[in-house]
Amino acid sequence: MYPRLIEIEPDGKSAWFGGGAYDGEVSRYLWARGYVATTGACDCVGMLSPGLGRGFGRHGGIYGLISDNLLQLNVVLGNGEAVIVNSTNHSDFLWGMKGAGHNFGIVTSFQMRIFPRGPDTWHYHNYV
Repeated sequence: MYPRLIEIEPDGKSAWFGGGAYDGEVSRYLWARGYVATTGACDCVGMLSPGLGRGFGRHGGIYGLISDNLLQLNVVLGNGEAVIVNSTNHSDFLWGMKGAGHNFGIVTSFQMRIFPRGPDTWHYHNYV
């Protein structure tokens, strides 16, 4: 997988993202295809960065924190071992990654829930 991957699963309920995907590019990509995801509030930061520390941002009031929507992480540990982290593989590690993930390894890609885009009746503006 390349660092800025964005790939919607065939069922339309989740998508895969590269560890280097930015919030802005993810939001625009999903929006153009009829979806949204919980993302941070600034387009210029990595999609996953806020999620590893729980992650407040866009759509949080509707779909929860970014970390609430993480399904699977591909992580390279400090010893060089690559592990798949999800609810059945290293499930305790998944919970640690959802709150303090910056401390445990490098996330090379991740899968998270996405949601159908609703009516265009809201506005979000970031003054940064």
